[in-house]
Amino acid sequence: MQRAIRSLAVWMCLVAAAVSVAAAAPNLLDLKVEYSADTVIGKDSPRFGHLWRTPVALRHDMDDNGQMQTVIVRLDQKTAWMLVPALKLALGTDLEGLTQLSGAAGVLGAADKLKPIAVGNETIEGLRATKYRVQMNDPEAGRFDGFVWSTSQGIVLKIDGAGEQNGRHGTVRIAFRNVRVSPQDATLFEPPAGYRQVTVAPAMISGMMKAMEQMQRLRPAPQQ
Repeated sequence: MQRAIRSLAVWMCLVAAAVSVAAAAPNLLDLKVEYSADTVIGKDSPRFGHLWRTPVALRHDMDDNGQMQTVIVRLDQKTAWMLVPALKLALGTDLEGLTQLSGAAGVLGAADKLKPIAVGNETIEGLRATKYRVQMNDPEAGRFDGFVWSTSQGIVLKIDGAGEQNGRHGTVRIAFRNVRVSPQDATLFEPPAGYRQVTVAPAMISGMMKAMEQMQRLRPAPQQ
């Protein structure tokens, strides 16, 4: 359960940022079709998952050391869920509330600064894509510099960049493979029948994130 709460906190903050980026760049992320794809996150030690996507919803499943992590986002309902199969539990929160968190609010406030610039065309996974340069440098939201490859239908095929927020630096490398354009089963974007649904307040997520950061600082440095 503790592991699930930690994962929910991280995923929900990422979701809030993603929604803000989508609002800032409608031409780049304006999805016109429904599709599914395999995901490869990271480069040196990649993690593998599967994505289902519609213009108003997404679901991502990823294996985390033998435990399945599932995140469902309903943009039309402004709701996000994380499933905990071992407990038959669905932890949910409000997307609008998430944008009021300090980090997410900063991203939202800087959303109009995310101006994608087309820099070329490439073929990825057999699909023609436009490569966009995306940059942001904002005192509250942080810094990001990278590229997004997207088709004319709004299917994102690759994300590659680096950024910094609150003193934390990191890279983002996500590849989407085996893209299949087709109607998606609506039940994929709802908590399964038999799952107990528990709503987690955005303020609770903020508190969890601060506690995680404090615990990280208290960890002893690795011995050389």
